[in-house]
Amino acid sequence: MKWNCYSKLSIAVGFSLISFSSSSAQLIYGLHQAQQFRSNAAGDFYIQLASYKNKSYALRAKSRAQKKTSYPVLLKKKNGYYQLLLGPLHSATEVRAAGQKFGGGLPVVQARHNVSLTQTKTAHHPVPVVQNSERVVVTKKAAVYKDKDGVPPANHWFIGVGGGWMDPFGTNTDNFATSGMPGFPDDRYASKSSGSAGQISGFLGYQWRRPALWLPATSLSFEYTYTFPLSIDGHIFVNDLPDTDNFTYKYDISQQLFMAKLKLDVYQWKQFMPYISGGIGAVLNRASNYSDSPIPGATLMNRRYGFTSATTTQFAGTFGAGLDYWLNYNSQISVGYELAYYGKAKTGYGEGTLSNDRLENNLNSNAVVVKGTYFFN
Repeated sequence: MKWNCYSKLSIAVGFSLISFSSSSAQLIYGLHQAQQFRSNAAGDFYIQLASYKNKSYALRAKSRAQKKTSYPVLLKKKNGYYQLLLGPLHSATEVRAAGQKFGGGLPVVQARHNVSLTQTKTAHHPVPVVQNSERVVVTKKAAVYKDKDGVPPANHWFIGVGGGWMDPFGTNTDNFATSGMPGFPDDRYASKSSGSAGQISGFLGYQWRRPALWLPATSLSFEYTYTFPLSIDGHIFVNDLPDTDNFTYKYDISQQLFMAKLKLDVYQWKQFMPYISGGIGAVLNRASNYSDSPIPGATLMNRRYGFTSATTTQFAGTFGAGLDYWLNYNSQISVGYELAYYGKAKTGYGEGTLSNDRLENNLNSNAVVVKGTYFFN
């Protein structure tokens, strides 16, 4: 009588009955339970190796498992999950041997099933449920899991932040504005240089993944970028004469960029994935803080009128390339290069005699960007 009670308790903890070809087929959950399994019961035994929500990953795991054993490996769908089973095994001794042999080489994943309070207290090492994964490292607190190349194989929503440094080009432009002297040519405003500036960004999006080395992931995101003020510097040639380079001027340009971006990861090697990207959107180019001053010793004149601040909305486009690196299942860092087109930046109209004039510059840039991305499970 005592043996019968102990036997029933062991069966409750270690396995449950399911319907295969025989009504006496018994299911053992996990390789850990299989390694400690004891029973004098007759019939076929099956070890559940894993449980998957995604059928394609269940088939992939089945193929890998079958290469490691001469025993049959099969899939059984139950309650929306695909159970990966090893068996039939014909004795408790055979179950323990299979558990020992494959304990270090196959995923050890517990299927979701109902467990009573008595069973929970009795089980020594409950194994957590992990879905859509192919390698599992079980600890006392949590499961850390990756696929064979360290990259999570499921689709994900994500958010992220980034920063970078942009170097504008194409800003050297000649503008003309009235000199305020009737009958004389307009003054020429020749921009000569522009400073670089930092950028910060935030983004959210969705990533589609597929189990392949080539083109493993595609991402669509919506991104906001702010560019800190950069300086446009130049010289004023009074009446557009070559020897009247008497003044310097400068003003600042800052940007707010709203863009939809598509990123294509080209190839996957371990945790590295090179990518290309492209984006289109709108940019708000803000020109402000205009000032000019006479060159010492060049003239005794003082400028009287300047240009007001203004914001110009322009079409924007980017093309980029870089490298993604997975830190863990949820986190990724990216380093890349971006070529950007930002249209024109324009000051407001001038004051006084410059009321019908304004300055403008083309604005493109080369940028280095670093981004961090968090993927939701």
